[in-house]
Amino acid sequence: MKAAERYDAIEQIVNKEGNTSFATLKKYFPNISDMTLRRDLEYLDRAKRVIRVHGGVRSVRSTVGTEESYLLRNSLHMESKQLIGEKAAALLRPNTAIFIDSGTTTTELCRHIQQEPFLIYTSGITCILELKRLEKAEIFMVGGHLNVSSLSTNGSSAIASIENVHFNLAILGSTGYDIKNGFTCENAEDARLKREAMKRADRSVVLMDSSKVGRTSTYTFAEVDEIDTVVTDDNLDSELIRHFTKTGTELV
Repeated sequence: MKAAERYDAIEQIVNKEGNTSFATLKKYFPNISDMTLRRDLEYLDRAKRVIRVHGGVRSVRSTVGTEESYLLRNSLHMESKQLIGEKAAALLRPNTAIFIDSGTTTTELCRHIQQEPFLIYTSGITCILELKRLEKAEIFMVGGHLNVSSLSTNGSSAIASIENVHFNLAILGSTGYDIKNGFTCENAEDARLKREAMKRADRSVVLMDSSKVGRTSTYTFAEVDEIDTVVTDDNLDSELIRHFTKTGTELV
């Protein structure tokens, strides 16, 4: 494989995964040396096609001022998101009030909610499209500014629409998580709405597949000790599992 072909292949892998370790990339290119692969990553980093980080590389889409479109995010890690949606749906109890954040993984949750009486508020347009089938639930769309990229609403009007509501659960999506910066997202107004929902909830739950680990977006909306439960896939490493356990955060 020529160098230019490798550059394109590496960039495509990193953009798909979002955050990729050097060891993972090496599996894709078993016939090239570690030194050659490191030189490739250095070249791509200088060309601003990827961003080198400790132990690996991440997509330029995760930098400040960028926000992946809903359609792009919806095409990634679908098996993990479906599993997380099923797990999260099992946490819901009838006759409770729930805030459901926007996002591709929360939309998967909405697909798995059973026909029970719930009071549900959501900022996700795709969530609403899934929730409309629920005959026993009372559903509210949080009003506010339309975020076209994420197909969601946010802003002061969105916050005002939940300011007098008490939730049993606030179920949130996250663009990234690392130990230093906590749970992060790409939009300041989305972060404000997430924090407001958390403030008004008995318990806060984050839905996050393992590809988000080690990825940091621009705005922190919660530290790990502010989250009661993290619903994830089966691919978290043992160090992070110990970290969550130590802080008292439940893993599902």
